[in-house]
Formats: sequence, C-alpha cells, structure tokens
Amino acid sequence: MNIEKLLLEIDKLFPFNSALAGDRIGLQIQTENDIVNGILFVLEVTDEVIDECCYNNFNTIISFHPLIYSKLSAISLTERVGRLCSKLIKESINLISIHTTFDVYQFGTSKILSDLLDLTYQSFLVADKINTNCGMGVISIPKSNIKTLELVEKVSQICSTPIRYSGNDNTELKKIAIVGGSGTSFIDAVITNKCDCFITADVTYHQFHFAKDNFTLIDVGHYEMEQFVPYGIAKSLNFLLEKNRINFAVSNTLTNPVNYYPKNNFIDNQKNYLEKL
Repeated sequence: MNIEKLLLEIDKLFPFNSALAGDRIGLQIQTENDIVNGILFVLEVTDEVIDECCYNNFNTIISFHPLIYSKLSAISLTERVGRLCSKLIKESINLISIHTTFDVYQFGTSKILSDLLDLTYQSFLVADKINTNCGMGVISIPKSNIKTLELVEKVSQICSTPIRYSGNDNTELKKIAIVGGSGTSFIDAVITNKCDCFITADVTYHQFHFAKDNFTLIDVGHYEMEQFVPYGIAKSLNFLLEKNRINFAVSNTLTNPVNYYPKNNFIDNQKNYLEKL
C-alpha cells in the first residue's frame, strides 16, 4: 500500500473534514519511501520515537498529536519541530497526524476513557452535524452509585496520575461528561446537557471557580488522558493493516514531559502500560 492509498483509507474511518477548525491533520512529512512497509503508532513525535521507528525498520509514523502545528518559517536544528522534521526526512520516515479526527470518532479518545472507567456510554457531548457517528466528547453514566471522591480515586488509578478537582467529595454523580485532552471550551455543553461531572484536562484556576457551584470538575492531565490513544488508533486500523499485510507496532516510548512531586510510582505505572503493549 502506498502512502496516498493509506491516507484515503484513514479518511474513510476518521474523516478529515470532521477535524476541529484549524487542526493540522493528514500527511505532514512525505518522503521518497512511497510504499508503506511498517507503521509505528505514537501519541507524539520525539527523538526517541523516531529512533524506535528506525529500530523496527518502519518507514511511517501515525501520530495523534501533529508535529507541525504552526506554519514553519524555517527548519532549524536548534528548534524542536525543525529538528524532528529534519530527522524524519533524513531517516525517510513519513508522518501522518490523526488528532481531532480521532477525538470525534465514535470509539475515540473520550470513549476509551469512559470504557476504562467502566462507565456506560450514552451519547456524544456535542454531535457532529455533518458526519454520522462522530462527535466531540461523551456523556456516560455509572453502572452503580459513585461519589466524587470514589471517581477521582478511580481516575487516578486508571490514568496513573495525581488529580486536581473541585466539588463535594460525597456528591453522588449520575451523568458524567468526558472530553479527552484540552476540553474546557466545551463547558457550556456540559451545562446544557445537565451533566453533574466533567472530566477533562488543562483546567485553569478560574474555571475551577466557575465549576464549583455548577458541577464536579476533574482535571486528569493532558498526556494522562490521552496515553491510551495510540493503541486505540492501531486497534481501529488493525483490519486494514492485516488485510494489506503491513507490519505495525504501538510505541512503547514514554513521551510525557511532566514530572510529579513528591516522587511516586505514577511515571513507572505509565511506563509499565506502554511496555505491555
């Protein structure tokens, strides 16, 4: 399968026109290696990820986060994006970005976390008006009674992360909204849908203040919510890859740039998850 055919197949499953406005998805780096001989699925591109791709003798990376997000005025080895672009081209590795096209996929980013938390999916938080079976975020309900502190402890365990949250520890939660990654722009949708809990990342201090009297707000952390995505993308494309006999792997490189204090086993647990893939 050549790179153009792969892009057409990806577009069928994760329609490019379902991406949020301004997102950078699709082919980001194209090399002379037109025939895809192997794919590494990653959350984001780092030097170590490129080395892993080379070690596997693959010539294509499918990344959740775009490497090139802002327009490049130059490709410089002293700047992260330029350096990584140069390294990909030098190693003849194609790069494809999925990003919000997987966020809005019916089995995408938010649905994955809902399943891991053993919640029952009800609907999208915001349905896509153009693409059937696409929408941003999910609304789920607990399978049994659960209070704020119980859910916070469960999220912390599943995602291997300390949690910031607002709300009463003993509030019983019945309708839970989830938006993987930076989802605070969807707070109005949480209120409109009368959800009593919102799980997302990158929450500001003042947003916690706003939520305090409206709903329980749980900030998991950006990497921490999305660490399961590369496996989810690979699983969704598994049939296509096996049909075309394309070798693939999910990266076991930890790309989380965040450290935690006091020191604990959060990072070790995140590494252990990747090593099991």
